[in-house]
Amino acid sequence: MSSRTGVVYDTRTHGHRHHCDHVETPLRTKFIVAQLEDTGVMERCTRVPCRPARDEELLTVHNQAHLNIVKQTETGGMSLTQTLQDQDMYSTQETEQAARVSCGGLIDLTKKVVRGELANGYAIIRPPGHHSNPAVPSGFCVYSNVAIAARAAQQEPNVKKVLIFDWDVHHGNGTEWVFYDDPSVLTISVHGHGSGSGHRMRSALARSVRERDELEAREEYLTRLRTAQSSQWSGSSPPDADGGRPPAPHANGHAAED
Repeated sequence: MSSRTGVVYDTRTHGHRHHCDHVETPLRTKFIVAQLEDTGVMERCTRVPCRPARDEELLTVHNQAHLNIVKQTETGGMSLTQTLQDQDMYSTQETEQAARVSCGGLIDLTKKVVRGELANGYAIIRPPGHHSNPAVPSGFCVYSNVAIAARAAQQEPNVKKVLIFDWDVHHGNGTEWVFYDDPSVLTISVHGHGSGSGHRMRSALARSVRERDELEAREEYLTRLRTAQSSQWSGSSPPDADGGRPPAPHANGHAAED
């Protein structure tokens, strides 16, 4: 099994950008890459090339109407802002490509971790995905990258259950919605804003966070999960903070998306 960390990054994601100042900007991923290069971390990692996610991969989570909404932006049709009447959902003619390339890169990174070709990984991709639900993009998010990668992981031999650990300023409602009734995928959202019901683990961690340092609480929670069941990790990081997610029952690795 490899001890290398995989990294996914592609400049084609820069084409998704707002014409005015916006919190979800190419500068976010450019800064992360610059930091990794300046500190020498990038050269110690294995770059995993990105490729556009295929329709059949996206359709493991989203419906065809969702794909059609995004596809029309590529041909100069209505923008996501116009179609969805949502000011948070901007788009350009490069948005479709950026979203597919990001998702495809994360899928391949996740598979390499699951197969033991990499120890773990970090996907520096955008647009993000944890607010996107099966039917429509939402809250800066086009495709549900982590959910789609989780489904791809479950198609690998010996991968039965997946754990998705999402920490962000906002509730990862889209990812949670995808798997809410699926016992093979556990989603955990640690957030400062938003709501959600029926997830006792999230509630327990929220109480823990209020009582002491957030990072300490996260580590304690993840330690409990590792102790309960060995699992493979892959991760998701929305634009507001950091994020992590896991999938498989046989190795200890993780892939993170930012």
